[in-house]
Amino acid sequence: MEYGIPSFYTSGKVDQRYSFACPKKDFNGYDKGHQEFLKSENILTDYDSSNHIRIMKRFHHSDTSFAPEVIQGAWKEDFQEDMYLRCYLPKKKITSKSKNERVNKLIIMFNGLNEVMHFDLYDILGSQFANQGIASILLPTPYHLNRRVPDFEMSRKKMKYRCHIPTDYASGELEMMYYYNFKKSIAEVELLISQIVSNHSSNNGFYSSLFDLDNLKISLLGFSLGGLKAIGSFMKLKPDNPELIQSCVTWNSEPGLEDVTIEKINGNKIKYTRKTWLDLMKSIKTDLNGIIKKGNPSEKSYARLCKWLYFSQKKGNRNEAEFEALRDRLSGYSNNCLSIQSASDSIVKVSSFDRILTDVGLHRVIVPGVDHIPNEDIKWGEWLTRTVGNVIHFINESGKQYYSNLTIEDEIKTILIKTEYYKTRQIKYSENKEELSPDFSIRDLDSIRTDLLNQPGDQGSTERQKFVELYYVSKAFYPRFTELVDKIIKNNT
Repeated sequence: MEYGIPSFYTSGKVDQRYSFACPKKDFNGYDKGHQEFLKSENILTDYDSSNHIRIMKRFHHSDTSFAPEVIQGAWKEDFQEDMYLRCYLPKKKITSKSKNERVNKLIIMFNGLNEVMHFDLYDILGSQFANQGIASILLPTPYHLNRRVPDFEMSRKKMKYRCHIPTDYASGELEMMYYYNFKKSIAEVELLISQIVSNHSSNNGFYSSLFDLDNLKISLLGFSLGGLKAIGSFMKLKPDNPELIQSCVTWNSEPGLEDVTIEKINGNKIKYTRKTWLDLMKSIKTDLNGIIKKGNPSEKSYARLCKWLYFSQKKGNRNEAEFEALRDRLSGYSNNCLSIQSASDSIVKVSSFDRILTDVGLHRVIVPGVDHIPNEDIKWGEWLTRTVGNVIHFINESGKQYYSNLTIEDEIKTILIKTEYYKTRQIKYSENKEELSPDFSIRDLDSIRTDLLNQPGDQGSTERQKFVELYYVSKAFYPRFTELVDKIIKNNT
């Protein structure tokens, strides 16, 4: 039997035949043979344009030992160990004859809560990123999109499967799915990145053929709830992979699930009222506190991170030491993080990130007059392209270090104050209290280099070379070097 996989690109609909979570014959002819076909295929190509190609790449993650047996059992029964990643690849990059001109920037995307029917937003983002030579991969959350366990209610005569939408499924004895799906998503992205950079044999050369692995930089992007998974993954992965993991972008995300307008998620389909949602969140938070109190160090670390992101933890009702420790960790990477928020978001609060914003602050873009879901609000049309442009610009610039007029002043001062040139000019400045000669010649530069010869060991040689570099770079801010010298003298007198 031939198993064709049609393209639904123009509509963005989820083709459930991409999902392993359909073991029943009742669903549109889906059977065990089709499931075995999916398991045997590494990639399925289902769309291409003049600029990019979209490929479904098989991914397997079976290590669920970190979860309780009831959660493990649900994942296994619902075929959450296998999936197809949705990869958007720029044609211009992957067809380059030079390996070092292949894809060297990758964005891994996480979807939002209860997204089960449409890929529209990620297809738009994937195509626009590819147009700029950036590859992207959508890693669907368990029970969402092509990992959704379908509803078999095709007629009253047919069975109604227990899972209609993910929030309905994660209740009762499975309410901690919110936490363990968070942890599973981090474990999956960690495994995916490991497979990419190590060229794991199960990938049959997929990544090594298309990517410039030696120069690869990876960014994480999450929409809505996916933004919290992106931050969680970033904070877990960045410390051990400082050069590989480049940046983190959140889009309409809110730390604090109890504050979301739950009634507006999936319209009237969701079963929760405001009260029952708050009760569920309170119960999950209690269970997380139990893990933090009794769990092993690794489990405690994940639970603290999940609690910090998933719950608002108002002042006076939180562990301040834990809260500040995580906040301080994020502050170390504030230069690498971007928050995009819709100003008229009816589901999450624009001010929600204020709770975990550090004193330095995350980079932030607030888009006026638009609602939560970009592809459903017509007003997003005028903003989407330029917002994606902001993301691309941020990713291209993230991780780069630049001198500012202040940092260059501090570094030059550290070396300069040791020299006779500086001491002589300082004396003249204190005597005259007037503007001194603005001339600074190559002879002055040579005299400073000579002064630094007196430094012990190799220190003098290193500082001489560094000073010459800083001198020329300083021209970007101080065309007359003496202006900078006199500023340092003023501030140091």
